[in-house]
Amino acid sequence: MATKQSIEWMITMATIEQRIVMAGAEKGHWGQMQDVEIRSGGGQTPLGRLIGTVFSHATPAIINYWGFRKRSTGFLALAARLWPIGVRRIRTLVIPFGSIHEDDVRIAAPDLLETWRRYRKAVVKARQEQEAEIAAEAAKEVKAEAAQTTVPQEMLMVTTTV
Repeated sequence: MATKQSIEWMITMATIEQRIVMAGAEKGHWGQMQDVEIRSGGGQTPLGRLIGTVFSHATPAIINYWGFRKRSTGFLALAARLWPIGVRRIRTLVIPFGSIHEDDVRIAAPDLLETWRRYRKAVVKARQEQEAEIAAEAAKEVKAEAAQTTVPQEMLMVTTTV
């Protein structure tokens, strides 16, 4: 069951995605057409858990949160029609979340400026947590690999000849 806080977060996220991200993209302020794969993953990362993997909008589009791609319902509908006939990539609108600045929000939706600041701060924090998890996992793998590596005895002995 969703908590009051999680419901408020979902409403905030939907408002930001509709009134700022997609509204600005539709006016040509940000975003560009790119070829993207239909399939994606990453929903179980800190960023994915915070923002989800899908947002509601009829236009096929993707919001790129620093490599984590959140797809619109329009994108999913198009992908569902094309996947069975073997299409694996779609040319669609991709909006880099990081390219939307506070000044843009101040012009596009001044009533949402404070909400935008809180939202962006939460997203950046989740991104940092995700990067820390990735770094910790990589360090663990390097340590495990180093423990498995053995050095031949003859490489440890140093001899000098005069």
